[in-house]
Amino acid sequence: MKSSKKIILFSSAFFISLTFLMLISNIFRFINPVLNPITVWAIYSFTFFFFIWCYSFLRHNTLKRSLAGKTVYATANLSTFTFREKSWLYLFPILIYFLPSMMNRSIKYISLSMIVMFVFTMVILELFIRLSQNSMKIYFTNEGILINGIDLRLPVPRIYGSVFHNDSGFHEYSEFKEYFPLPNQVDIYRPYDLGAIHVLTSGDSAKQIQGILSKNKLKIKKFK
Repeated sequence: MKSSKKIILFSSAFFISLTFLMLISNIFRFINPVLNPITVWAIYSFTFFFFIWCYSFLRHNTLKRSLAGKTVYATANLSTFTFREKSWLYLFPILIYFLPSMMNRSIKYISLSMIVMFVFTMVILELFIRLSQNSMKIYFTNEGILINGIDLRLPVPRIYGSVFHNDSGFHEYSEFKEYFPLPNQVDIYRPYDLGAIHVLTSGDSAKQIQGILSKNKLKIKKFK
């Protein structure tokens, strides 16, 4: 998916979530003008979940429409998210609950109820991440490779040392250089060690995918 489209979808999800935050905050304030800390943590946590799901659904529906009209030769599952990809999601609950303590360098803002709420939020987030990972699919089409699913990963700008890893979007075969078959996986590499797609497949399905890649001029990677 092009960066400009990612920015548009991200911005749309952000403003929708901001509206949601204002709405839910006003509802709670109408019920009780003074919000206790547990309610505030719950509002921000719920808004965070709303945002990542909103962005993932917008991206999913956009990519789903782009699949229309293409001939799908094969589909497969993908490897799990990396720790770096998940760490960006973990960061937000940490900030929601512990930012006041970090800013004031004091533990007096930390309470038992906060810790319980934080653990509960992290458990829910981990369940969402596993659900997201299981939804990710790769489609080998006549025009290229499409990766889609309920992808909760945030569109974090690439920094030095970060590489492509099962990124959602449409990718032409020409974006890749080589592939390498493993017992239960086929890795498809971008040039200059800029990352790869890790396809979970075996048996006849793996052979079919290798045939599609070879037909589109990708060679078997040779390790030195």
